[in-house]
Amino acid sequence: MATTTYQNSYISACLCFMLLTVASLFPLVATAQECRGNLNTGCTSPGAQCSGNGVAHGICTTSPLPKGEKECLCKGAVTSLPPVVLHPRYVIAALVYAPPGCAGATPGTKCQQTGLVDYVSGSSMGTKLSVSNSFKAATQITLSTGTQSEGAQLGFGFSNTSSDTQSTTLTKSASYEVKDPGPNEDGIDHDQDMFIILINPTVTVSQKSDGSIDWSPGFSGSGAAPQNIWVSELRNPATMNPDKAKLLQQLGFTAADFKTIRCMDPFAGPGVRNGPGGAVPDPCQELVNGNNSSAVGLDTNRYRATTEIIPYDAPPPNGGCPNEIYTIKNDYQTENANSSQQDYSVSLQVQGGIPVFDNLKVKNTLTWTTGNTDTTTKDSSQSLSYTAACPSVNYTGALDFTVYVDQLYGTFAFVPFDAATMEVVHQGTVTHGGKPAVGQLVTLQYGGHTYSTHSSARGSYRFTRTKQPPLKAQTKGTLTVGKHKKTVSLGANSTSTVQL
Repeated sequence: MATTTYQNSYISACLCFMLLTVASLFPLVATAQECRGNLNTGCTSPGAQCSGNGVAHGICTTSPLPKGEKECLCKGAVTSLPPVVLHPRYVIAALVYAPPGCAGATPGTKCQQTGLVDYVSGSSMGTKLSVSNSFKAATQITLSTGTQSEGAQLGFGFSNTSSDTQSTTLTKSASYEVKDPGPNEDGIDHDQDMFIILINPTVTVSQKSDGSIDWSPGFSGSGAAPQNIWVSELRNPATMNPDKAKLLQQLGFTAADFKTIRCMDPFAGPGVRNGPGGAVPDPCQELVNGNNSSAVGLDTNRYRATTEIIPYDAPPPNGGCPNEIYTIKNDYQTENANSSQQDYSVSLQVQGGIPVFDNLKVKNTLTWTTGNTDTTTKDSSQSLSYTAACPSVNYTGALDFTVYVDQLYGTFAFVPFDAATMEVVHQGTVTHGGKPAVGQLVTLQYGGHTYSTHSSARGSYRFTRTKQPPLKAQTKGTLTVGKHKKTVSLGANSTSTVQL
């Protein structure tokens, strides 16, 4: 009895785990093999896995040894456990940022033209995923090569690359279109940011005889099942569409799940939590200026500035908003591509009630690690169709937005000009026949990059950039509007007038 108690006290200390059944026993292959787990503990139980230098893996047959003993008698080959299918509650496939909106000229009226982002056919979005942080330290995790582009024809699918043996890429299929309109108010409202979650992901996990883990992503059913959830619904689940709320409730979603998803958007601001005295704010651990998309405090490892500047100027009296649709690409202001990743944990179920492996960090929980999808500098496939909007005549905010790429999800975010982190490089007006020329493409080339914007409802344009890295010795640039091209000075006080 004392021996049994001593044995059980060391089972959890040794990373070796019990094989409950052994299909067959093979001839003895060695008389002294090392325990493959904690060598300071020793092989504490018969049936535990052990290994030797250059000797095949086997099963320990020796009675529990005193602490510090590293060898045990081994016989037979260890058979890998059958694969386990994990069912995480969800995975975040994408985060779509709302564009600038517009309010009516007078209270209660609609604006002339609302903003719209449209990830059309051929565009891409998605994220790189790993489950390595779900397992205890020193566990070797390898992505199974058996899953290639699974479910891609159904909206989102997984694909593997030979250069990354641990991660898979979850991407939107080329034919899948995603839209998100701007708010019916001036400026940016990040309550309109939209998460796309998949509610039926699977992770098939196999443990090898050496303790390493193979994992393979997939979907239950016929393919990916996306659900669009807006930040406003995550901030206050009581506002959620009833059918959507019913489905998520049936799937076991909780207020903690809604907060986990919301907190992956640093612009989302606090949510609402019911507590003593009623509803109280429920902030994330890390916020970027609350519900303001200011560039101050922006994580430049995750968000990368493009060369696209969006004009946002109110039309003059009796004037109209440019009826323009722009194509935005991920052409970046700098060549620096920093790495970024974030973890979030979701509850899971195990198919067939098979026990979760002992080397999971937290049982019944899977940690997704989402990482960069784009490390290129120019001309990659990410693009966005943007329908321009104009604010009302009462608007007093920023007159332009720099477009950033969220490298975790490959989507575009609109960040208003911020004098603390941005600077004006050149500005001016475009006219035709003495009147403002609206919606004209204007480019400025300097420092090896071509910046793009359009003339606003008042015919004005402005080029801005992040202050870091410094502008250095760049003093001249090439301005192009249609067939008109000229050399201009650079700096906050540099202005030009282009007559078409």
